[in-house]
Amino acid sequence: MKKTSLLILILLISTNIFCQTKIDSLEILINNLKEEKSIIDEKIKNAEKEIIKIIKAEGYEITVKLPYYKKYLEVKNKIKGGRIIAKIKDGEKLLVIGKEDIYLKVKIKDKIGFTFISNLEPPINLLSQKKEYYNSFKKNTTSNSFNYSTGKTYKSKCSSTQCTGRTKKGSRCRNRTTNCSGRCYRH
Repeated sequence: MKKTSLLILILLISTNIFCQTKIDSLEILINNLKEEKSIIDEKIKNAEKEIIKIIKAEGYEITVKLPYYKKYLEVKNKIKGGRIIAKIKDGEKLLVIGKEDIYLKVKIKDKIGFTFISNLEPPINLLSQKKEYYNSFKKNTTSNSFNYSTGKTYKSKCSSTQCTGRTKKGSRCRNRTTNCSGRCYRH
């Protein structure tokens, strides 16, 4: 009886030690992979910055690909309220030379004009100014809020704003909310 219980005890201890060393080695491997990933991510960011710098300095040529419901792409001489200086058909090429707000500055046949950024499909999706434009809409703000029922502070992805809902009387709700939709718990 003592021999079997001693044998079981030894097996349990050795199994526990073996598992712990495996877990430790896996944690070391995970940490090494995380370090390698961060180094590779940094190299990718630097390469993207360099390519974007070259694209912004020299411009880049795009072959226009229009959706089936559009006959041509309008290029205007001003961002807002400008007149149409060119109508680009599907398959024609133009040179993108910059970006202002949500418009791309383009050059076609020695004329410089503007077109809405979503009208053009960028040549390199990863490095596109379109990606920068869409990323500008993402909210990266966080705010700390206090939950009175639990007594704990928690982080919210969206900053605190006034609720956009209406009360039963029709006046605007005065509650503050960290809900990303802009509505409080009542709306």
